Amino acid sequence: MSDIWFQTFKKIKGDSSFAEQREALEQLLSEGGDVNACDKQGRTALAVVLSKPTPSARAIEWLLNQGADPQLCRYDDIRLELTELYPAATDSSAQLLEKQYRAAPYLLLMQAHERQYGCEEGVAGAEYWQGKFHQALSQRRSIDALKGLLPQLGSGFAINGQPLLQPWQSHWGGEPYLPQLSLPAELEAHPSKVLLLQLNFDELNHSALSHPLPTSGLLQVYVTPPSDEDDEPHLGSPLALFWPQLPMDQTGWLLMPSRKLCSGWLRTEVSGQALKWQGYRQLPQVVDAQALQRLPELLTPTTEAMEAERDSYNFGLLPQLGDYHRPFLPEGRVALLHLMHRDHGSSLLSLPLDALDGDGTDWSQLQYHYCDD
Repeated sequence: MSDIWFQTFKKIKGDSSFAEQREALEQLLSEGGDVNACDKQGRTALAVVLSKPTPSARAIEWLLNQGADPQLCRYDDIRLELTELYPAATDSSAQLLEKQYRAAPYLLLMQAHERQYGCEEGVAGAEYWQGKFHQALSQRRSIDALKGLLPQLGSGFAINGQPLLQPWQSHWGGEPYLPQLSLPAELEAHPSKVLLLQLNFDELNHSALSHPLPTSGLLQVYVTPPSDEDDEPHLGSPLALFWPQLPMDQTGWLLMPSRKLCSGWLRTEVSGQALKWQGYRQLPQVVDAQALQRLPELLTPTTEAMEAERDSYNFGLLPQLGDYHRPFLPEGRVALLHLMHRDHGSSLLSLPLDALDGDGTDWSQLQYHYCDD
């Protein structure tokens, strides 16, 4: 019986093939077979099933129900296999379901072992692992639901990684050019401020904007760079300079190399890279009412999984911010810009809603906010 017993188990490569062999296995047991018998290598049927690339959970369950001793499989080996299948924050729903399926045989063994021999104190048991898979799947489905509510709409700036060709292009950092040949008094009064970004409103797709911005002209935002000792990289009060008309000849621009931004504190390298207009994730105007009720829950980054998604909102013009930024944005103000810091937190630049008035926008009301998120 022993040889036939193990030869039959060697044919089992998954749940479907176990179903095909189950009747033969039951017949062998009814004829007096030992469910805990060992083959010539000293392996029980449980061990043979577990040696397969994808062990059959149904075969494991059947063997345990027939009296197979789970202690004949080392508990530490079971835990090691589960550790290899630990849910990752970046796993998709399909990947998590696959891991859960592959973990099922080991969880069955772990549960049987704990029922018969107890669970070692301080060691993660079957309940812990089941909870981990359930939590990971729940989080991923919430994220997928959120992403389904955030289609691409045309309203945001992003770095395109191309070098600057003209001084009037929109760009982050780099050596600033002034669209005049003399230093403005406001900038002369703040010698430590450096250029954070430059926006040329002639480049924008104004039909896609959710707030009125100038139809033309150039905005430059200067900030005080944080020192290396700062725990929180505050940028001080931003200085916004706006020119409604620009010289379209490079000879009419003044280069200021001393006003170049060092970007060590930003998550994205800033070295004078051009910006391009591209779709930026925004909430649609009309969404399902039930889905809207869930947004506060979905937009709160309380898990590693949500943290992994946050790079989708790392910077941009007029970004749609989640609820986790609301405490940092005073009431009545709209986020104009959002930048992620390299190590921790992020920066917001905001304007009051009533200051956004197209060509008449009041840039003097621009404020900086540090988000300890």
